[in-house]
Amino acid sequence: REWEIALFNLINECYEKESILLLSGSINKLEAIPDLVSRIKKMEILRLEAINDDELLEATQAISKNLNIKIRDKDICNIRVEELTEKFNNSISDYF
Repeated sequence: REWEIALFNLINECYEKESILLLSGSINKLEAIPDLVSRIKKMEILRLEAINDDELLEATQAISKNLNIKIRDKDICNIRVEELTEKFNNSISDYF
């Protein structure tokens, strides 16, 4: 219960200071104090779905093009999803 109150206070403080707060988890499995659940459900919720290999290839091509990085399609195909996931998780953890 202590963490719920701390999270509730953090959300309120972010609202007051107009700060960005990014949370990750399952809203469907959220069991917490009612005020916290209410606050979280008022936030903008984005649902991320898994993508298949074709979608991964297309996204990688678009990102590399936007960043002006030249990567051959055959090289992109050799990148495994697990490697991308690990690198993404490592890069995100640097910010928290």
